[in-house]
Amino acid sequence: MAILFLSSLILSGFTFENSGNHKLSFSANSPLDLFGSVKKTEVKKDAGNPESSDWYSEAVSNIQKAEYNVTFSEDMNAFQSPNRANNMRFIYQKNGFTAMLRNNKVALFDESDKAIEEKNKKYKYLDDWKINFNLEGVSKHLNSTIENNYTDFSGNEFNTGNNQISIENVNLRIQYTNDEKGMRQDFIVKNKPEGDGQLRLNINADTELKMITGADALMFKDDKEI
Repeated sequence: MAILFLSSLILSGFTFENSGNHKLSFSANSPLDLFGSVKKTEVKKDAGNPESSDWYSEAVSNIQKAEYNVTFSEDMNAFQSPNRANNMRFIYQKNGFTAMLRNNKVALFDESDKAIEEKNKKYKYLDDWKINFNLEGVSKHLNSTIENNYTDFSGNEFNTGNNQISIENVNLRIQYTNDEKGMRQDFIVKNKPEGDGQLRLNINADTELKMITGADALMFKDDKEI
């Protein structure tokens, strides 16, 4: 059980990123900027090459952004969004989400380089992993026994738009944003819980990976410590 201690009613900035094999970072303050590692399509302008035009560059950019959009998967029977930059996939449930590996076959070459012959293409294969995060309660008491209406979304539906998805009830709104930096989860508490203590979100992380806690982040690793 991971218990987050927060003092504000607008809880913002939890970002989930993959920083290596089986390393999932849960950060509350300073998300890792992965823009520098994202492979972009570089196009040199050439009047005789249609791929050098501004409209083509814009089209490529729009396609790359659309990869992070939230869509409904018939196979999973759930909303999901892939994240190419971090090689992760997120599946959304009403009181939480699942983070998993997007593709266990990782290219060790520049996939945008069409000149590379098939025989020279090398790959590495990663072990699959999965972590289920569920919000169990919102309160101002460490061991609250009061019926928690903050996590009951049984009568509510998701709202989606491009790379965002959210769900809310009368007390709480949970919003997710998926982009190249990672998947960001925001909590907006609309009604204060009873009590005088610090506002607490109780989040359960269910996984076979090892959980390592820090001052403002969680990291998950496998038995090989990778």
